[in-house]
Amino acid sequence: MNINNFDEFFHEKISPFLEKVEEKREKTATGLYIIMAVLIVIDLIIFAGTGFSMFTGIFIFIISIVVYLAAYNIITHKYLSSFSSDILNKLIKFIDESLSYSRSDHITKQEYAQSKLYSTYYDGFSGSDLVYGKMGKTSIKFSHLYVYEETEDEDSDGHKTTHRTTIFKGIMFIADFNKSFNGEVFVLPHRFKLFKSSKSVMLEDPDFHKYFDVYGSDQIMSRYVLSTSLVKRILDYRENIDKDIRMSLIDSTLYVGIPGYDGLKIPVFSTILDKDLYKNYLYTLNVGPQIVDELNLNTRIWTKN
Repeated sequence: MNINNFDEFFHEKISPFLEKVEEKREKTATGLYIIMAVLIVIDLIIFAGTGFSMFTGIFIFIISIVVYLAAYNIITHKYLSSFSSDILNKLIKFIDESLSYSRSDHITKQEYAQSKLYSTYYDGFSGSDLVYGKMGKTSIKFSHLYVYEETEDEDSDGHKTTHRTTIFKGIMFIADFNKSFNGEVFVLPHRFKLFKSSKSVMLEDPDFHKYFDVYGSDQIMSRYVLSTSLVKRILDYRENIDKDIRMSLIDSTLYVGIPGYDGLKIPVFSTILDKDLYKNYLYTLNVGPQIVDELNLNTRIWTKN
């Protein structure tokens, strides 16, 4: 991706579709405003008819929220689908022609578990914005994920409170690694404790260990996988994005967890004609390709094709 060509690309590939999609957005927003107004009127009529009962007021408020959310999903579906196909798919092609985009798909629970980077004991698992394809010689996929657990407290009066704790919220990236190996290597934030089955691995770069601790199933294999050049690239990448990334390399597959990214927000109640909106999309959509470039994953080692 050459960001210097973005203005030309935006003018030629995105702008011709924006007015049409913006009209769909405006119609969608108007429909939602109408539903909102109708629900408010109905709520007030029912509330007044029951003598302004507090219980009734709370009940109809909850019902109205459920009805509005159901209507929101139905009414916005066509507009969001149009935006994804006419706009976001073209943006991902600007980054790399070999990549594809699916708004409704994401890294699966099985793939998340296979990474062994985060807890698999969770109460909620969701995601969006799957990007997948083959960049050069490297097959990749990545998406936004939100994984959390819930705990419940009860006070002395029997009142229960549910607390939600984020396990992971960000982008999970998976790629075909450029070396063949069997085993497991974990590159984790410094002072992060891992499973007892993995052994600490000390590398020669002291700067690397300021940010990361390394664990592996085998010392020799771990050093084979984490070459001096790759260690330098990982360190540079971490410093460039300034995030506490986690990496695992398991049986020739690379997994990377990058926290701090939200899913792509498509405006419904505000205009989509602002060019900066699409530059922000590019920033998120380029996270995966950036890893391929910065870690030099397309350089195949010996017989790995």
